[in-house]
Amino acid sequence: MQGHVIDLSAFIGAGIFSSPAQYRASSVRLAKLTGARVASIEYRLAPSHTFPAPILDILIAYASLLYPPPGASYPAVPADQSILAGNRACANLTLGLMKFLLELQKLSPSGATFDFHGQSVTLPLPAGLAIVSGWCDQCDSLPSWHCNGETDILTVLQAACMPGHPTDSLWPASPPREVPYCVAATLDHELVSPAAVEDWTGAPPMWFACGCEERGVDENRVVASQAAKSGVMVIWNEYEAMPHEFPIFLSALLQSQHLLQLWAAACQAFAGG
Repeated sequence: MQGHVIDLSAFIGAGIFSSPAQYRASSVRLAKLTGARVASIEYRLAPSHTFPAPILDILIAYASLLYPPPGASYPAVPADQSILAGNRACANLTLGLMKFLLELQKLSPSGATFDFHGQSVTLPLPAGLAIVSGWCDQCDSLPSWHCNGETDILTVLQAACMPGHPTDSLWPASPPREVPYCVAATLDHELVSPAAVEDWTGAPPMWFACGCEERGVDENRVVASQAAKSGVMVIWNEYEAMPHEFPIFLSALLQSQHLLQLWAAACQAFAGG
């Protein structure tokens, strides 16, 4: 594969904990299977850095790969050979970034151009998007979230929203806390909950993979369905009896190995490799 996988996953849990180091093995496997370079991005975490800080970090990372700053240790990455990849909260950010880029394309040429490291640039769309176990509805409102609890690793409430969750200077209890990622009134915003997006017209191909026992499988189904209705090429993979993020936490399973092979193949196909 001649292109690049922009692994915006950084695989950070719920946008509030973890780091790329925790999931380095998954990034390495994806790089080996695709034969591409993988850029794993570490973005700012809530609640000390709430929306839109994380998605701005991802936007800047994408722009920096397309247009490296002076003295960068890497060459420019062609957008049409780049794939946005991620899982869970980072899949949320890749979908949010994709929606932002789509809206940017609708602006006049002058409105869609901005200064970046001293040069006037535009942000073309990547070649595709490939996500696993995406967190697409931060309202956690769809049926599977409340029905698939017996076998999934996720609880019905985010841990930070559970009664008695410790307070500290990063997220004090006064004023009253809502959710760590954003102001609660913005939970249904398209850049916060991609399941709220109705129009994905113009998006590049999208590849999805989920376990059918995940709490979040319905929200991924909604995004995939809306994208397909918008004329986007969608590839949907659903694994029977599998929980949230099974290819990460149950990597020895044949299903996990199969998923990684398909994930890599999708990245290669989208980038023309």
